[in-house]
Amino acid sequence: MKRIALAIALIALSISASAQTKAQYTNEYKGWYVGVHGGINYSGNENAKYGNFAELLTGTALVSVGYKLDDIWGVRAMGGYGTNVSATNVKESHAPIDYYTLKDATGFVDATLDLSYLMTKRNDCAVDLKAFLGIGAGIAWDYGESEVLPWYHITKTTQFAIALRAGLSAEYRINNRIGATVDAALAGFQDNFNGVSAGIFYDLRGTLAFGVVYHF
Repeated sequence: MKRIALAIALIALSISASAQTKAQYTNEYKGWYVGVHGGINYSGNENAKYGNFAELLTGTALVSVGYKLDDIWGVRAMGGYGTNVSATNVKESHAPIDYYTLKDATGFVDATLDLSYLMTKRNDCAVDLKAFLGIGAGIAWDYGESEVLPWYHITKTTQFAIALRAGLSAEYRINNRIGATVDAALAGFQDNFNGVSAGIFYDLRGTLAFGVVYHF
């Protein structure tokens, strides 16, 4: 998770600097917008800290609908489908780490805060940087086959978990209607999300997604 946090920080620094550049357009983004996104998830469930970075990466596809309330505030709903990785066994057991994947559908409602406007007092920047904080839920299923230790019980039933998330979203204005986006988010789900309630009381997931947004 340290690598995800570092990536988010670097994105924020580079984008906030470029946000000073004025876009050569006559209209500002306002009102409704929709988007499609795709990217990667980084899993932080039980025992995931013992895994290699590449083994904990999976894919995700997302759609979003948002509304810009004013120069500073907005709301957005985002939902999607993806996969997640978890692991049985622990390093101290001297047994091999046994990974398993699960499928999930998630949905969040975010409040967005326009950082570019707060920094520049302009709403026509070429790059629009926002922070967001949201609440949502995830449904997980298909936990796959795993050669687990007898005491490590993975559920065979669909799980529902409440979640909170926070992150940064940057949008590059291609023209007056279309923008290219990158979202970096960290979400915390209830502990049952990965099919096991053990260890820490939450399951973490970092997401980095790229997309295209259309403004009405």
